[in-house]
Amino acid sequence: MKNKTISLLLIISIIFNIAGISGCSRTEEKPVDTSVKLPEHITGTVSEENLTVSQDGVSFTIEEGSVLKDTDVEISQKKDLPPFIVEDEEIIVTAYDFSVSGEEPSGVMTLEIPFTAPDNEVYAAYYNSESGEWEPVVFEYDIERKCAVIYTTHLSSYGLFTVKNENTRNALIAYTYNLEVTDTNVNEAIRML
Repeated sequence: MKNKTISLLLIISIIFNIAGISGCSRTEEKPVDTSVKLPEHITGTVSEENLTVSQDGVSFTIEEGSVLKDTDVEISQKKDLPPFIVEDEEIIVTAYDFSVSGEEPSGVMTLEIPFTAPDNEVYAAYYNSESGEWEPVVFEYDIERKCAVIYTTHLSSYGLFTVKNENTRNALIAYTYNLEVTDTNVNEAIRML
């Protein structure tokens, strides 16, 4: 019984170390690059021949065959949305509203928003206007292009943010794109029990 208790305590401490919950392994953080000037308003038209509307790294792309006629696209930087709030901390979100005139394209749409931050600190969400809450989205972060690539089937306001506090980052794991390491290590630790 004593060995099992010690083993359990060791596994729990390993999990906390892997997840970084202790905060002891904090490294020097790089500041977010705020010198990048993002476009405030973008308009364009998507069609069967032109699947993308883009300017200065912000883009909207549809799948081939997802529109039947020319569709006007509007992308606007949103500065009036509420901040993302977690553990009494207000986090400012870099957000864009993606919309089309007429019928929304069918299929998966790819949205790209430039964002400079360490890749393990990039989080993405969309603003649910009905609930008034920011909700997680499926995305990946392109380190080389310093750009978040969001995949969606509906249009809304989408935003990116970064979290400096390591413990807060762990609380927001659903909003990040890299879950592989944490899931694997937790499952491995549970299997060892």
